[in-house]
Amino acid sequence: MAWTQVMLVDGHAQQGEELAARFIETNKTYLPIYDLLYRHDIQSSRFDAAEKILKTRSANNPKDPGAVLELAAFYAARKREDDMTAALKRLLDDPKTFPKANLQVGDLYLRLQRWDEALQQYNDGARANPKDKVVYLKRVADVWLAQGKGEQADHVVDEILAQQPGDEAAKG
Repeated sequence: MAWTQVMLVDGHAQQGEELAARFIETNKTYLPIYDLLYRHDIQSSRFDAAEKILKTRSANNPKDPGAVLELAAFYAARKREDDMTAALKRLLDDPKTFPKANLQVGDLYLRLQRWDEALQQYNDGARANPKDKVVYLKRVADVWLAQGKGEQADHVVDEILAQQPGDEAAKG
């Protein structure tokens, strides 16, 4: 990894990429190498190569939700809505492998300031995972607060406190 990084920085990108590719062939689960190549490709405005490395990471690590979420975020940044939706659907359609998919997809939408989609994911997650409902409700409150809608957030906090009266974060 360090040698690849030196090659990329010192202007020997092709050799660095080849070294990284050989490394990935022998150790598909070492995520930092994918991150290094992705950052290099983005900084070099090589968006097709960046997409390819994200797809490779996801294919080589099929149980890693972070790989899919990063690919979806890439598609969002590139204004490729259908591709983003398809990537996220992969997580949402497999709750056995990705039991926190609603939470993770909601968090992505929250970062993207796509409030309605975030709320939808958190509400779906709360219904599908009643034992984790408070976790989802806290995220719902975050969405309302991010939008400056304190009154809606207050209602959600009241619901949290009704379920967990000792919750210090909700009290705050």
